[in-house]
Formats: sequence, structure tokens, C-alpha cells
Amino acid sequence: MVLLKANHAIIALTGFETLKKKTGGAFYNTQVGHLIENTETPVITFDLNIDVSEYNRLFESFGNEFAFDYFLQNPENNREIHFIDYPPTELYKDYNKDLGDRNQTTYYCSEKRFVWALKAPVEMGWNVETKDVKFVYPEFATWVERGGNWLEDGSLTNSNRPWCNVHNTDGWADPAKH
Repeated sequence: MVLLKANHAIIALTGFETLKKKTGGAFYNTQVGHLIENTETPVITFDLNIDVSEYNRLFESFGNEFAFDYFLQNPENNREIHFIDYPPTELYKDYNKDLGDRNQTTYYCSEKRFVWALKAPVEMGWNVETKDVKFVYPEFATWVERGGNWLEDGSLTNSNRPWCNVHNTDGWADPAKH
């Protein structure tokens, strides 16, 4: 883990390349035959000593998984994937170039507002490479079409089950195993 020098605090978790090499996959924990067993998945524990009076906004959202911007960065080219409407860091110099000619007013989503990453209110598995999220999670498309609401009435609480609890096991990585 390193603290990157930027205008905002960025805590970088490093060392995942070792796990990728160990499994022989081209990507980290997303390919059939190259998934990391739960016993090999690292547990990250760290202490952070910062004067919180300077970083109140950061620490108010740090423990809230729905507010904090956890993002991925490719260390080879600095490309980043954030949740919708979080801007890239200043470390990602080519965001506008990579975006192309689209007139984008919201970060990290398509012109139709399809997001590059999403968060769910429950622990969930993920689809492996080449498996469409709509196949692995058959209720995902309906959830998107309803504007991201969990239930027909628009509420986010669920007495039944959210789309992320309904999945096909073919092409799905079980978080209890991986």
C-alpha cells in the first residue's frame, strides 16, 4: 500500500500483480480457470494517521461504501475506472483523449448513462470474462430500466430479493469461494 501524491488523498493497494501471475490469468480474478481461491485472497489491514480536521469530507465517507470512491487504475497507463460522476484523478492525464469525441457531461458512463462500475447493497459475485452481466444476473436489465430502483415502488429496501441475489451459476464467480 502506498499513498500517492495528488491533490486529494489516494491510497493505492499494490501487489495484486503477484496474484495474477500465480494463477496465470491475463486479468485479476475474472477468468474461468484462473480464479483465486478464497484462502489465497489477501486481507488488507492498515492504520492511517492523518490530521482529520483537514480531510473531514474524506473521512465522513470513508466507512460508507456508497459514498466513497473506490476505483481501479491500470499502473501501466494510469487509466482509471471510477463510479459514475466521480472525476478521474489528476494522475490520469489522458481521460479526455480516451473519452473520444463524445460530448460527455457526466464522468464514467456511456452517452446512455450506462455506468462503468456499480455498487450493490449486498455482497455479490461477479461475472467472469466474456459472460454478459445480463446473462449472469437475469434481473439486472429490469433493474436498470426501472432507473436503478430495487422495487417497483421505487424503494431501495427489499423484502424480497434484489437483482444481485438472482444469478446463473454459469459464468458467475462466487465471493464465498473467490
